[in-house]
Amino acid sequence: MAENDPATAAPLQVDDDVDSAIGDESDASDTTSLRSSIFNYHYENGRRYHAYHAGSYWGPNDEQAIEHLNIGHHVYNLLLGGRLYLAPISEQPQRVLDVGTGTGAWATDFADQHPTAVVIGTDLSPIQPTWVPQNLSFEISDCCEEWSYQKDSFDFIHIRGLYGSVANWSAFYAEVYKHVKPGGWVEQVEQGVVPKSFDGSTDGTIFEEWGKVSLEAGDAFGKTLRIVDESAHYMKEAGFEEVTEERFAMPVGRWPKDRRLKEIGLFNRLQWEEGIEGWTMMLLTQVLKAIKQQVIDLSSNPEHLKMLPHSTTIWNELLRPELHPNGRVPDPGSLFEESQALLFGGADTIGMTLMHGTFHILKDVEVYQKLKAELQQAWPVLEDAPSQATLETMPYLSAVVRESLRMSPGVASPLPRVVPASGTELNKGFIPGGTVVEMSSHFIHRNGDIFESPNDFKPERWLGQAGRDLEKWLVTFSRGPRSCLGSNLAWAELYLTFAHVYRKFDIEIDPSSPKELVWRDCFLPEYLGPHLKAKMRPVKE
Repeated sequence: MAENDPATAAPLQVDDDVDSAIGDESDASDTTSLRSSIFNYHYENGRRYHAYHAGSYWGPNDEQAIEHLNIGHHVYNLLLGGRLYLAPISEQPQRVLDVGTGTGAWATDFADQHPTAVVIGTDLSPIQPTWVPQNLSFEISDCCEEWSYQKDSFDFIHIRGLYGSVANWSAFYAEVYKHVKPGGWVEQVEQGVVPKSFDGSTDGTIFEEWGKVSLEAGDAFGKTLRIVDESAHYMKEAGFEEVTEERFAMPVGRWPKDRRLKEIGLFNRLQWEEGIEGWTMMLLTQVLKAIKQQVIDLSSNPEHLKMLPHSTTIWNELLRPELHPNGRVPDPGSLFEESQALLFGGADTIGMTLMHGTFHILKDVEVYQKLKAELQQAWPVLEDAPSQATLETMPYLSAVVRESLRMSPGVASPLPRVVPASGTELNKGFIPGGTVVEMSSHFIHRNGDIFESPNDFKPERWLGQAGRDLEKWLVTFSRGPRSCLGSNLAWAELYLTFAHVYRKFDIEIDPSSPKELVWRDCFLPEYLGPHLKAKMRPVKE
């Protein structure tokens, strides 16, 4: 099975309202005993990885990963309507193998439903629970090696989530074919790593870039992430008959109108939020080795910071021992995580703000002319660009920057926070300690009780004392100690980009641009339909 291919499936409607036993086994082998060496876990980039055949699988196996896998199991249950499999197996299978069992959730559920079957789950990591049905056992083994079971010994072989885990799929399916009984069934469930949309709205977005980078990372790792599209071919090549494929749409977020798909989307978004670090951490360090090497170099040789073009960077501060309570600077793994957060967190959000601002500026001739006039007055000679400090004193440019931040959704999803143990009062009500609360900045920025005509682009609202009174409600970068670390850089980018683009170019919106920028919440906004297009001509002095 696979996620739905938008090219061949009907579009979805958008809702605008928005535990293991090590059992005795006749096929006994050294894989059935949990040797102490398999618990000698490998740690990298702040995550824990398997010890048995370390490095052969990209995913972590720590508590966060276990929680993520259990969420994934629930998503698959929702997707299949509560069914564990689609294959027409017999009502009383004798022997069943679950390859890549992970937490053992599927194997446990299957063993419960089929108490007369002998169920075996295999994995590289011993992370399965201990209290499980008596007819279930778990083994630590590598499915990419030659299997030690008797040939033609399984009525049903279940495979799920092996994308990026197998280097030689032909050899893998040869082992599967060798060990399933004649007339037995094999079922494999995989998901794609390239986000797609029915209307092309993911084209040219961070989601398209994510898919491209993910596939490249899998290729660099030597284990393709494309098996969702290739499994049927490999199965037929191995000699399997009656190979059928079913594809399912797995929305990310609560945007579908259909209630069932909405529920799937909610849990799938949670799966993305919980799993995105685990999906990327190891693979991207394989692809982005240059960045990792830079981090290691700066950690080992802080004096190299003096060679950078800027006198002070975030690395200068992070590598100052006196700024840390214990005098110890962060390890290279932690610094690399910061690098990734800055790379991915600082690009799309500013890009969206610039797009929203430009979209509204070009739609309103008066706003466009006011901005151009102020820039020309403060910057009369094109070759003599004003400093950023000067740009920040320009009232109308500042108002345009703030209104663009307000209109852009930024990080669309609410960001959860935990109430302190003592609890807190909010809006004349008491919230107990430990409660998870969340609020999207978009809800505040489009609140009619705070902003008059909240859906209209009005830079003038930020001028004078009235504008200063609104400053506390501009929460694009959040507030307090957990506010955005890169906010100063973001402000600088916005001032410089708006100023240089509108001073150096005459711009008009292309007629093919949409009337409104429609998006849906996929943590970052996913834009539906065509994007902004504009025509730019260098100004003539």
